[in-house]
Amino acid sequence: MVTIYIVGDSEGMRGMISDGLIGLDCAVVAEADNVDAVNGYKQFTPDITFLDLALPGMKEMQILKMIKKVNPDAYVVCYDSTNNKKAALDAMMSGARYVVPIIIKLEGGRLMSNREGIRGDMIEVLNDFNKHKGESK
Repeated sequence: MVTIYIVGDSEGMRGMISDGLIGLDCAVVAEADNVDAVNGYKQFTPDITFLDLALPGMKEMQILKMIKKVNPDAYVVCYDSTNNKKAALDAMMSGARYVVPIIIKLEGGRLMSNREGIRGDMIEVLNDFNKHKGESK
């Protein structure tokens, strides 16, 4: 079973990632905001870390860089609802494996996400992780 760590400042965004993983061969071991992100990574040593690309105070991908400093082989996937292409490129250049877009829109007075798209992205990430893990043995 693949262990997952989700880092983000919004409980709703973390929930969308968690929902996308339901029924897949993985378990969310922890969630954190940006303050405890690196300490949580050290404590839980997850297989995959999902990191919000738009965390307040996360300049120049510092959390991603600190996680990669702790473990250069860390499998980090950033997620983003801002469609910030520069931040996505910076994340990839800093060692993120993927950047998963989260599309949020207002529908009937409620915030809605691209849940089906998120689910497909989560399946793709898990498949890539398992392939990556098999190659590194």
